[in-house]
Amino acid sequence: MPYISPVAAVAITALAASTNSTLRAKLITFLKSRILSWRSIAIVLALLNLKNLPFIWHIRLFKGIWYHVYGQPTDIPPNALFKFSITRSHTPLWEMDYNLHKSNSTYFTDADIARTHLVTALLRKGILDVGKVPGEEATTWNLSTAIRRKTKDKSIKALATSGVETATTGVSTPGGAKRTLTEEEFKAIVQKPGPLLMALGSVACFFHREIVPYRQYEIWTRLLTWDRKWMYIVSYFVEAGALQPKDFILQPWRSGKNVQKVKEGETLEEKRQRVRGKVLATSIATYVVKKGRLTLPPEIVLQRSHMLPPRPVGMPSAVFGLSTEKNSPSTPAGEFSDPGINGTTSSDNGLNAGSVNSILEESLFPEVDSDNTAQPWTWDIVEKERLRGLKFAQAFDGLNALREEFDAGEGSALGVFGDRFGIL
Repeated sequence: MPYISPVAAVAITALAASTNSTLRAKLITFLKSRILSWRSIAIVLALLNLKNLPFIWHIRLFKGIWYHVYGQPTDIPPNALFKFSITRSHTPLWEMDYNLHKSNSTYFTDADIARTHLVTALLRKGILDVGKVPGEEATTWNLSTAIRRKTKDKSIKALATSGVETATTGVSTPGGAKRTLTEEEFKAIVQKPGPLLMALGSVACFFHREIVPYRQYEIWTRLLTWDRKWMYIVSYFVEAGALQPKDFILQPWRSGKNVQKVKEGETLEEKRQRVRGKVLATSIATYVVKKGRLTLPPEIVLQRSHMLPPRPVGMPSAVFGLSTEKNSPSTPAGEFSDPGINGTTSSDNGLNAGSVNSILEESLFPEVDSDNTAQPWTWDIVEKERLRGLKFAQAFDGLNALREEFDAGEGSALGVFGDRFGIL
């Protein structure tokens, strides 16, 4: 009954318009000028595709940075190091491809935002402490590699491509001989004033199921592992609302809402299989922190952000592969080796680029039991999960060898082609 009156009114108006030429003309004019105008269409399209308007990506990115650095009211505990950060999004019309699905290229821009939320949440304390540590007052964060601090200091200089074990002295170093920096020299340069920059090193995405227009989805992102140079971040595109954490560490007011009940009789493997079925796509990326020309090891960055427990005396460091104290036990040869400095990866575990897809699915399930508050958050627990994640990262790192396969066509190519519309 409530719908009869409006429907009847519309029907009577339409009938009157069809019999009255003046009224019909006014109605057509109104529709043309108000509803069907190009301006109205443009406004409607813009509202339906707000996510893809110019500079919206930048707003989303810097909004995430600002919130986690300055607006987050809850401090992140160290045992949340491997926890998921969840961002929500959807697929507007302008993200569709010719199959009327979310275009493959648009997954990367969504993952950018998701990783930004995670990284700034994890490194918040380190970011806020930049320039406040005695002796580091001139150290600042930069958003562009174009910003360089000029200095007339004639002490040791590091080359632009320097990492931890590959850091060498430059031509302006007293003595003139090019050599690898010692651990003490490297740490001395790290403590010097200079610009800091976090940069994306590489990214890959694996597509499992299509995403239709205007479908809601969530991006579950967590720290997978780190080596001497790179932080590895993994992101999962998941059906919206399909999975629910039991609590939210940085948003306690969300905890306890819409928590999924445990299915009776469901085994651990059955649960994992059900979770995998909700994954639409998987992405992995590497991040690096630079201080001027020098690469800062993630372990140092995480320590400065108060996310790592104290390293036991005599425990080998992942930064240099050396012990923190002289004449202390070192890691047995062949026990493990970090990739990321010399580009080599271990093949002992049988991993290769072809197995990356299935391997990343396993990274959905970190083995760290950080929910057990009775269990202390120790270096051994963190190191166990880091080393477990390294086997996933090594498979991804193997793809970096593809650069060596480029031969410039050995003197011949098919041709040079363009669409003649997108070239300026």
